[in-house]
Amino acid sequence: MFMQKSNASIKDSALSSERQLLGRVCWLYYMESLTHKEIANRLGFSRVKVTRLLQQAREQGMVQINIDTEQPQFLQLEHTLCRTFGLQDAVVVMEAEQGPLLYRALANGAASWLSSRLKPDMLIGLSLGRTLSYLPEAFQNQMRFQSPEPIDCAFTELMGGASEEGRGFASYSTVSRMAELTGGQAHYIYAPTVVSSPELRKLLVQENAVSQALERARSCDIALQSVGALDDEALLYQSGYLTDTDMALMQEAGAIGNILNHFVDAQGQLIPNPLEERCIGLSLDDIGQIPLSVCIAGGPTKAGLIRASLESRLFNVLITDATTAQSILESARVTNRYPNGNSGH
Repeated sequence: MFMQKSNASIKDSALSSERQLLGRVCWLYYMESLTHKEIANRLGFSRVKVTRLLQQAREQGMVQINIDTEQPQFLQLEHTLCRTFGLQDAVVVMEAEQGPLLYRALANGAASWLSSRLKPDMLIGLSLGRTLSYLPEAFQNQMRFQSPEPIDCAFTELMGGASEEGRGFASYSTVSRMAELTGGQAHYIYAPTVVSSPELRKLLVQENAVSQALERARSCDIALQSVGALDDEALLYQSGYLTDTDMALMQEAGAIGNILNHFVDAQGQLIPNPLEERCIGLSLDDIGQIPLSVCIAGGPTKAGLIRASLESRLFNVLITDATTAQSILESARVTNRYPNGNSGH
């Protein structure tokens, strides 16, 4: 009986000493903000042992991490999107009604993401579209809470600027306004978005001014773009570049939407079409080579297209709303194409 009590006492004492050690290591790390190396030097341990002790403390519940955010569930969505599609980053914003409210919410998410990454000598490409048109306003609001000092960066178009009658393709105000807000420079592709014939396109892209502008766009550090569904809300349709017959033929061929005026199917593969030969801008291959290729899009009409673009590795950063994020993740789980995650490009 005496031996049993002694053994129990020794065990309790060992456990108490271990918890004291764990508590001390945690205090030095979390409360005094010492590094693993500094803790190791103070206690005479290796950095590997310090790491193991901190992990042990978390597993035993001695350390409980509480992330104080208004929308903690969005952090989990972002993590799952990155893991599922091999993204470098993801931003999930609150769902909003389709239209201006959603465009503004997505632009706010994009402005927050971009403002934390802008650096001198960086080149940022901007596509055309409704969502991107809200970016300058959102960025201006974001920068009110940050340093007003100018950033020597540059913004450029990713596709030709539209003619005046092309509603929705007003890219100049976006590029120039972003350059103005950052104190940077603005660059343009001095050519229309869509020209009248393939022959004219070939001639224009051979012009030095146009070819150099396209080459500059290919060298972007960051490219911000949206995607467009293939319906009567499409800018190409509303601008008169795409007819009802054109849309019917593309849908029959399997197209579900466009990325920088390139129409793709449900796997994100290019669907050849006559309009493709008349558009001036970066190709899908060009988009995939940009270090941070960002898709800013949301809403039920674009969920399938967003997923297709992620699966074909056209983008490695996604900014979308919570409902769309959940939709594309559920679709991915159903098909089980990415059970263990993916690798970004």
